[in-house]
Amino acid sequence: MQGEPPSPLSLPAGCAFHPRCRFARPTCSSVAPPTRHVGEQRYDCVLDEPVF
Repeated sequence: MQGEPPSPLSLPAGCAFHPRCRFARPTCSSVAPPTRHVGEQRYDCVLDEPVF
């Protein structure tokens, strides 16, 4: 992921990755993403399927 990570002292609202994520949706800036499990892996995203 390109760009600088946010300061842990000043995290953005919603998903901490939304300012740098090319898959970000409008809800990403206001809603914390749910944790999803795929096999033994997990990811936090508002999208239903991993896009990585």
